[in-house]
Amino acid sequence: MSTDKPDPEFIRLLNEILAAGKAQGLDQKDMALRAKIQPGSLSRMKRRGRGRFDVLSKLGRQVGLRLALVPDRDQIETIRKGALFK
Repeated sequence: MSTDKPDPEFIRLLNEILAAGKAQGLDQKDMALRAKIQPGSLSRMKRRGRGRFDVLSKLGRQVGLRLALVPDRDQIETIRKGALFK
């Protein structure tokens, strides 16, 4: 994946973190400052649709969230059916 293209998964995670912050009464500037990143950096990440996952993790921790990998149930079912490489 090119680093110049927006990353849909990154965008989804960032939006979820920002929504959690908003629900707690925080705006983007507050969240950025709490995570010890420049508010402009957060604005650029949002505008570009990509950024560093360590920064995303810092932002998430400020609103009580953490990044985690979870099983992809659809993929697991495909493997169980033996249809992964068909």
